[in-house]
Amino acid sequence: MSKAKRLAAAVLASAVCAASFTGCTDTTYAMTAGGEKINAGIYIYNIYSEMSYRNMMLYYSEGVTEDFFSQKIEGKDYAEYLSDYAMKSTKEYAAVKAKFEELDLKLTKDQLKEIQESVNSAWDSQGELYEYEGISKESIKLAQQASYMRTELFNHYYGEGGEEEVTNADMESFLKDNYMRYKMITISKAAEGDENADETNAEAKEHFDEFSAQAEGVSFTDFDLVISAYNDHVAAEQAAASEESSQAADDTDSGSSADSAASADSAAGEELTASEVSTESTNASADESTVSDDTSVVSEDAVPDSTAEEEVTDTASAAGDNANLDPEAVLDSTDSEAESEAEPDPYANEQMVNFSNIKKTYEENKDTKDYDDSSYKLNEFINNMSAGSVETYENDTAYYIIAKGDVAERASEYAESNRDSLLQEMKSEDFQAKIDSWVEAMDFKINDKAIKRYTPKVVYDRQVEYTEKHSTK
Repeated sequence: MSKAKRLAAAVLASAVCAASFTGCTDTTYAMTAGGEKINAGIYIYNIYSEMSYRNMMLYYSEGVTEDFFSQKIEGKDYAEYLSDYAMKSTKEYAAVKAKFEELDLKLTKDQLKEIQESVNSAWDSQGELYEYEGISKESIKLAQQASYMRTELFNHYYGEGGEEEVTNADMESFLKDNYMRYKMITISKAAEGDENADETNAEAKEHFDEFSAQAEGVSFTDFDLVISAYNDHVAAEQAAASEESSQAADDTDSGSSADSAASADSAAGEELTASEVSTESTNASADESTVSDDTSVVSEDAVPDSTAEEEVTDTASAAGDNANLDPEAVLDSTDSEAESEAEPDPYANEQMVNFSNIKKTYEENKDTKDYDDSSYKLNEFINNMSAGSVETYENDTAYYIIAKGDVAERASEYAESNRDSLLQEMKSEDFQAKIDSWVEAMDFKINDKAIKRYTPKVVYDRQVEYTEKHSTK
């Protein structure tokens, strides 16, 4: 083939590639799922969102501010973790969307409105940054729609009337098998570096001895009285200490004021003696000063009190407003407020905690360097207590007085008032397994050019570039 023909063929191939967007240079999509293209913006958005979250966690847990790419997350290098996360999340987006459509589910008008408002808010706050990253407003909308679809699919399977409905009886059984119920008084010991550690610890031990004796043998319900007594005692001690400190400060200020006044009187006496001021001149000056001061006082008293007028006006206005109210409505409101005050939360002092989750976290982290297992040991102690008992526990940081309750007594009420969160605890792993199976069943074709172009490092660098460009504005 002649050189001219080769050139013509190359130009034609480039034109076909550019026109068809079949993959030669097209990086506008990250992959195809069942033949449908998935926006690259969704893949980038997944990197950006998880990167922002992980950077924040690294900062708060370890103080990392810049050297992110030398960190590890869940045993993986930072960049590898973000790439894997974005790939997995983008595939899940496609699988959730496909299953939602397959089941002919629909988002409500209210849900669509919420999504649009959320997207508009996000775009108003940092739309320019998203565009700089290569994320369109449409991609954010699609990602948020998928999040709502995921929730609806979860409810489709496990919610009331669902294909695999979780009943109240199921929830109550789950609570009895996994939860513990308790009330606790925590009496802290001295913190590390406390200059008054001996005094602080002695006071803590005194409180512990006193209130553990009060708690001995009391019922789970009556343990509230011990908690109340302890809180009142501590509040009284704090008020006394504050009063003592305030009084000491007042005494210091009074002494300083007296010393200052005495010094001023002495200086004034010395000044008059030394200056040889004539009596007539002094008296004349005093008379002028008195007249001037009296005039000022009379003038102030003669001015009407505008504040008083405003108070009268406000009172009259309030009376007028109340005159237009329905007396029965006022009475209903008063009764409602009184009823609210008369019925305190019966569970205000107690905890319902999933010990199985605590134990799972412990098992996953117990061999990690510098892992502190003190919290787990406390929870394990509580879990091993008998319902209806009161026991004490001590570690390096505090004394604990603990009353153990019966989960079964509260299971029905707790299941009803915490249904959504309990559903997630019970079925989130099962639901994730479903999504994984949907992903496995789908036919994905990855657009390698897009994946290589939109790496975590590129996304991070673009964020830094954008911030630097706009920080000088």
